[in-house]
Amino acid sequence: MEKNLRNTSITLKMIFLTGFVGLFLWFISDTILTSKLRNIFQEQLNESLKQDVIQGRIRFDNYVRAHYQLVKLIITQKSLYDYFRDTLPGSWPEGEENRPKYYTRPPPWFPKISALRSLIKARYFLLLDNEGHVREVYTRSKGGLPEFLMAPTKHLIQLSYSENFITSIEEGFFLISSDSVRIEETNSTATLLLATPIDDKFLLSSQAHYGYDHLLALVGGAKPHIIVSTNTEIIPPGTTIESLEKDYIVIGQATFDYGNSDVLLTFTSLIPKSKLEQMTNSVLSRERFLRGITAAIFVISFTLLITFITNRINRLSLRLTDFSKNILGVKDEGYMRGDQLHVLEDRFQHMMEEVMDSRKAMKEHMDNLEVLVEQRTGELVRSREEIEASLKEKEILLREIHHRVKNNLQIITSLLDLQSEYVEDRAVLEIFNDSQSRIRAMALIHEELYKSKDLDRIDIGVYISALVENLFSTYHLDSSPVHTDIRVEEIFLPIDQANSCGLIVNELVSNSLKYAFKDGREGKIIVKIHAENGKGVVMVVGDNGIGISPSIDINKTESLGLRLVNLLATRKLKGALDVQRDNGTIFRIVFPKS
Repeated sequence: MEKNLRNTSITLKMIFLTGFVGLFLWFISDTILTSKLRNIFQEQLNESLKQDVIQGRIRFDNYVRAHYQLVKLIITQKSLYDYFRDTLPGSWPEGEENRPKYYTRPPPWFPKISALRSLIKARYFLLLDNEGHVREVYTRSKGGLPEFLMAPTKHLIQLSYSENFITSIEEGFFLISSDSVRIEETNSTATLLLATPIDDKFLLSSQAHYGYDHLLALVGGAKPHIIVSTNTEIIPPGTTIESLEKDYIVIGQATFDYGNSDVLLTFTSLIPKSKLEQMTNSVLSRERFLRGITAAIFVISFTLLITFITNRINRLSLRLTDFSKNILGVKDEGYMRGDQLHVLEDRFQHMMEEVMDSRKAMKEHMDNLEVLVEQRTGELVRSREEIEASLKEKEILLREIHHRVKNNLQIITSLLDLQSEYVEDRAVLEIFNDSQSRIRAMALIHEELYKSKDLDRIDIGVYISALVENLFSTYHLDSSPVHTDIRVEEIFLPIDQANSCGLIVNELVSNSLKYAFKDGREGKIIVKIHAENGKGVVMVVGDNGIGISPSIDINKTESLGLRLVNLLATRKLKGALDVQRDNGTIFRIVFPKS
C-alpha cells in the first residue's frame, strides 16, 4: 500500500482528496445551511410583507381621505356657487323633489376634467336641496342609483358632513362624504354628497401604480371574514379568515376609524403558502446551485494550484539533480517516477550526503584559510594604525598652522595699532582702524577653526556672535544705548564662505556703529542668518539708525567698505544683494550653500 502511494503522482492524490473533501463539505453545508437559510428567508419575507401591508394600509387611508378632499375641491369651485345662485332657484320647483336629474357626462357645476386628473374617481355625485332631497345626480356607473341614496337620511348626511363616513348597508359597504355651500343671494343651502361602493375596484384603485403579486382584502366583523378582495373569484366576500389560514399566510394591519364610521376594517394581505414555499425553494435552489459552483471552482482552483506546485517541485528536483551532477560531481540516478515530494526528498537526502562529504573537505581548506586570514588581518591592523597616526599628526600640524596664522594676523593688527599712534590724519587713522577690524575678522576664523573638531567647516553662528562682540569692544560701546539682535542658526559653512560672511558683517556692523547712531541716540543692530529650502542661506544685516543716503548707489559707490560688501556678496558668495532704506538700513544677501 505504501509503495503504491509512493508511486502515485501527488497531483492525482490531491485531486481525489480535494474532490472527496469538497463533496463532504458541500453535503454538510447543504444540510445545515438549507435549513437555516429557509428560516432566515421566510423571516425576512414575512417582515417585507408586513412592511408592504403597512404601506398598502397607508395608501388605502390616503385614498379614503382623498374622497372628502375631492368634495371640498368641488364645493369651493366658483362654477358650483354660480350654478346654485343663478340656475337652481328656477330649476328645483316644489313638488318635484323625487325626480332627480341624471347626468352621464360632467354637469355644468362640475369642475373641469383637467383639474381632477390627479384626484380619485368617485362613483356617485349628488346635489341635495335644503330639505335633503336629491335634485341632481352625476354618475359614471351604468347601473342605477342605489336605493339608500335615492332618499338619503338626515342622519347619514350629518355623519358624513365635512368628513369621510364608511357604513354597511344591504348593498354592501359604502364610503360617504358630504359638504354644503350657502347661497347668500337666495338664502338657501345646497349639499354635495359623494358616494362610492367599497368593492374590488375601490381596493385596486387605492393601490394604483403599486404592483402586488399577492391578494389584498378588507376584513371585518365579529368573526373576521372577507368584506372585499382584489380577486373575488378566488376569495369571495364572506369567506372567514379561519378557513383561509390553512392555505394562506394572513398579514393584517388595522385601518383607522374614519370620522363617524360605524365599522372597523382590517387591511389584509393574503399570500398562498404554496407560492411562499415555491419562492423559498427557488431561492434555496439558486443558493444550492451557487454553492455547487463555488465548490467546483474551489476543486478546480485547488487542482490547478497543486499542479502548479507539482511542476515547481519537479523543476526544483531537476535543479537539484543538475547541481549535484555539475557542481558536486554526483552520478545521475536517472528519472524517478511517483510522488514528487518523495522524489524530491530522496534526491535531497542524496545531495545532503554528498554535501557532508564536501563539507569535511572544505573544513580542511577553511583551517588553512584561517591561518592566512589571521596573518593578513595583522598586517591590515598595523597599516591602519600607521594611517591613523599619520592623519593625527597632519591634523595637529593643520591646527598649528591655523594657530600660527591667527597669531601672525594678530601681530599685523598690533603693528598697525602701533603705527596708527604716529598718524595724525583722521582719514588715514580711520583706514588703519578699518584694516585692523578686517584682519581681526579673518583672525577670528582661524581661532574658531583651531578650537573646532572639523577643520574644514565652521559654525557661522558662534563665529558671527564672537565677531559682533569684538566690534563692540573695539569701538568701546559695551555700555552704549545701542543694542544687538543676533539670531543666527547653527549652519556650518566652508572657510571661504565663512570668511566672506565675516568680512561683510564686519563692514556693515562697523558702519552702523560709526554712522547710524550719532549724538548718542538709542538703536538696534540686527544680524540674522538662516537657511531657506530651495534658496540657500539668507543673511540680513542692518540697523534702525539714520540710514544711508538715498543718493548712494551700492553698485557705484566710492566707499571701499560698501564696494567690498558688494564684491563679496555677488562675486565671492555668488549671491544676490538687496538694500532696504526704510526705518534705517537693511542689507539682505541670499547665496547658495557650498
